Amino acid sequence: MVNHKTIDASIVKTLLEYEKNSGLIRWINTVSSRAKAGAVAGHIENNGYRSIRIMGVSYLAHRLVFVLTTGSMPNGFVDHIDGNRDNNKFDNLRVVDRKTNCQNLHGPLKNNKFSGLLGVSQHNRKWKAQIYFDGSKKYLGSYESPELAHAAYLRAKRAVHEGCTI
Repeated sequence: MVNHKTIDASIVKTLLEYEKNSGLIRWINTVSSRAKAGAVAGHIENNGYRSIRIMGVSYLAHRLVFVLTTGSMPNGFVDHIDGNRDNNKFDNLRVVDRKTNCQNLHGPLKNNKFSGLLGVSQHNRKWKAQIYFDGSKKYLGSYESPELAHAAYLRAKRAVHEGCTI
């Protein structure tokens, strides 16, 4: 079980409205100088997720989508199927376990200085592909370009990570 903050659905529904087609959450009434009626609620955090502050507590927008759509907080991790952390359309969200949520990473990676691609690193003037699976790192080969190494990584990822949607 995920330990996330909960909030009563009736409170959320008096403050926010959810636009199913766009995935946006808007304020129903003006609640502060920053939260005006009709404005898109919240802001994008450094990690790419939209956060909405209600009564002094920050909530992740994708979790509030579940409250506004189903009437309750999800029991598990909410995964953005397309990897876009601000695409909060209900059909782009799924409740998953931690492992599946981690398997659905999309690139590019900010901390990968050499290629920016998932599963790719530079090694002896070539590009190495590797993947984590069953608790250890698996070597997938060396390639002439980062794109070829990334293609090998994606093939492996699709085969061994059940939560992968790329």
